[in-house]
Order: sequence, then structure tokens, then C-alpha cells
Amino acid sequence: PQTSAPIMNPIKFLISLLLVLLPAVQASEVFVEAESFKSSGGWVELTGPSAREASGLAVLNGASGAKDGVATTTVSIKDAGRYRIWTRFGSHPKWRGPFHLTALAGGRVLGDGLFDAEFEGKSARDSQTWSSFEVDLPEGEVTLRLSKHENKNASGITRQVDCLLLTMDTKL
Repeated sequence: PQTSAPIMNPIKFLISLLLVLLPAVQASEVFVEAESFKSSGGWVELTGPSAREASGLAVLNGASGAKDGVATTTVSIKDAGRYRIWTRFGSHPKWRGPFHLTALAGGRVLGDGLFDAEFEGKSARDSQTWSSFEVDLPEGEVTLRLSKHENKNASGITRQVDCLLLTMDTKL
């Protein structure tokens, strides 16, 4: 005789589905490609072979140019609260290109992360890495600013920023 799998009650199925999806729905997220930042000098978009591992096939490079140059973008935060700002960038095993990512609102610094102060990649062949910092963000407009650590330039193969993810999801 043939046996069939028990049929789940539709109400139980919907409740189970909601319990699985609810945390993802509640976690506010903003994704930003670094090449969408506007540069005041010292940060340029790179494409081609040097950006082959990038999410959008382009990176924002701050290795040369104006030492005090910054790159900024503005994001809209839907839900005020504690965020983790993840940054994906290249980290070369030999060369450093430390940089800061700063979150600001109303001209006030809300938080700052220092990236690539030490090698954070897996290997020379897999040098793209994610690193983050936590910050409390208000609802509304928040400015993200990339700047060169100690206003110093670096090797051309360093300080290549791919993208950012701002999330309230503490599990990421």
C-alpha cells in the first residue's frame, strides 16, 4: 500500500513560516556600493582586473591622490536603533591601506571604524574580507564618510572598498 506524507494544517504552516521570516522582516538593512560615494579627491572608482572580485565589478580606491580626501554618501535609515555596519574591502597580506568609515548625522559623529590596520583576508588569492563596527543610528538621513587613516596614501593595491551593509540583524 502507498503511504502519503501527512498534510500540514494551512494555519500551522503560515504561523511556522511567519516565525522563520519575522526576524528578517524586522531587521532593517541598507546596502551600499562603495562606488556610489562622492569623492572630494583622493578616492576613485576602479573597474577591470583590479575589481574582479567586487560585488558590482567596481571598487572605490583611496590609495593615492589627495591625502585628506574623503568620499561620502547619504543613506536613509528607516528604523532608529543599534546597527552593525559591515564593510567589504581588499586586505593584502603584505601591504596596508588603513581607512576609516565614519557615520554622521546632523554634523555629529555617531561612530567610526578603522579598517585594514592589519591583514584581515584569508590569503593573497582571497583577500576580500568583511569587517564591522556597531553604532546607534537615528531615523532619517545618515552620512557615511570614508577617509584615509592619518591622512596617508598607500600602495595602489590597498584601500579598495567594495560595499557596505548596515543591518540591525545581530546574527550577521
